[in-house]
Amino acid sequence: NAQLERRLREEMNKRQENERSLQTKIEQLQYEIDQMKYSAGPVVTRQSIRAPTPIEQYVNPRSRPITPVKPILRQQQGKSPIHDLLRKIAQTVNRVAHGEGKNSVALDEQTKHDIRVHKLDLKMAEREAVGRTLQANEWNQLSDQQKQVYSQKMLEVVKTRIQSRYTDGRK
Repeated sequence: NAQLERRLREEMNKRQENERSLQTKIEQLQYEIDQMKYSAGPVVTRQSIRAPTPIEQYVNPRSRPITPVKPILRQQQGKSPIHDLLRKIAQTVNRVAHGEGKNSVALDEQTKHDIRVHKLDLKMAEREAVGRTLQANEWNQLSDQQKQVYSQKMLEVVKTRIQSRYTDGRK
């Protein structure tokens, strides 16, 4: 038990360190986004218009008509940095959620174990509250009052099992 507690503390410390470093990266990326927002305004260009000389009007009558000055808005090339930023954010979120390398494998195994334990807790609570394990659709056939009573009993049993497991692990 002491060895398991030590391993658990080590894993928790590693996870906290990873979360802190990832949080720092997220803050840095958010800072970069803010910098891009303020420095990457739209580029405004103006078409230059030159009135044709009288000779040009007669020599080249099919020249394009004179258009008034209007600004042309173009976005600066920001698709690549934004795409890179979004990709980095997605990778960071993925690392936080799923872990990295050996940590990922350990996290997956711990999650599978916890799910098995939780299912066992529910089955044991069902047996204790109802007196047996219910069939697949049997819960749906119970009255609302029975469901409420059984749910409350099952919740208490699950809480008790979790509490006893927690206190047993601390000894």
